[in-house]
Amino acid sequence: MQVFNDYKTIPKVAKGCVLAIGNFDGVHKGHQSLFQKAKEIAAQKNCGFAILTFEPHPRKLFRPDEPPFRITPAPLKRERLEHAGADYLIELNFNWDFASQTAEKFIQDILKDGIGASHVVVGYDFCFGQLRKGTPEMIREAGIETSVLDKVCD
Repeated sequence: MQVFNDYKTIPKVAKGCVLAIGNFDGVHKGHQSLFQKAKEIAAQKNCGFAILTFEPHPRKLFRPDEPPFRITPAPLKRERLEHAGADYLIELNFNWDFASQTAEKFIQDILKDGIGASHVVVGYDFCFGQLRKGTPEMIREAGIETSVLDKVCD
């Protein structure tokens, strides 16, 4: 698994991938289902499978006095993501500049121009962009195929 910390430097070979997006703290059954779906779509499209995640945990930025409860620390999270079978891991720095970008900017700059995602797979509660205004429907409307997985219960 190749790891990238900047969407602006994604090599051509990694572009056009199927992208699973989320914080993925814990890499639990729901996350694993999401990865499986992304891998299946990538195999059908004959392209790479990538995971897009964020560090530090967004709650650390928004609530610095209340450290987020982490199921897994960052190094263990990366190890578990590697076992998910992704070709690429894109781990972006979650800072104030990143958090303040609009949902439209996230879609255009990161998903389209930076990564060139051919398909995005997210969980049922996924939202993004400034004030969490972005939705999977917005990604679809921007022309990127999008799959939304329902909640996976034990």
